[in-house]
Amino acid sequence: MSRRHRKIAGLLPFLLFCASASAWEVEDHFESPDSFILTNRGAPIADLGGVIANESRRLETIVMRRLVKFQSDTIQADLRHHLEMHHPRELQEALESAGNLHNPALTALRKPFESALLKTRFVASINAQLLPHGYRIAGVSFEKFFIIKDSNPPEFDALIYLSVTEGPRAQTRGLSLGLH
Repeated sequence: MSRRHRKIAGLLPFLLFCASASAWEVEDHFESPDSFILTNRGAPIADLGGVIANESRRLETIVMRRLVKFQSDTIQADLRHHLEMHHPRELQEALESAGNLHNPALTALRKPFESALLKTRFVASINAQLLPHGYRIAGVSFEKFFIIKDSNPPEFDALIYLSVTEGPRAQTRGLSLGLH
């Protein structure tokens, strides 16, 4: 192998790591071999539909990882707006508290945060990618919920898990994949 080829071969693991560092990772579902889980590793939401199209198994969960990693003012603005409109007291108490994940003031904000997240344009954009493949977001769960108070305005963060259910096009999807 020439010196040039050795150099290229030495870069290959790095290039593969970079490519996979911002991708949708497909994982087997731990309870069902007929299902899979998608984990976002920094890939654009617009790539979601292509990943789903390449899978014959049923999508169960989308793991979005940390919410602030998406660096979207839209997500934060949508969350703040919904919480200010529908849960102002809980939001104010949480913002006046320490904001860390062990703070009891955040407990009252957990359910409102869940409903606010489902109403964001962010989740709507994910649903837009899911619907043509016969899926929709059914619910959200999260862990490590806290508020980053040194941001202006403060930002919400959590590890986000979106549960997925079959939507109106599920039958069409099954027929088109030959899963009948």
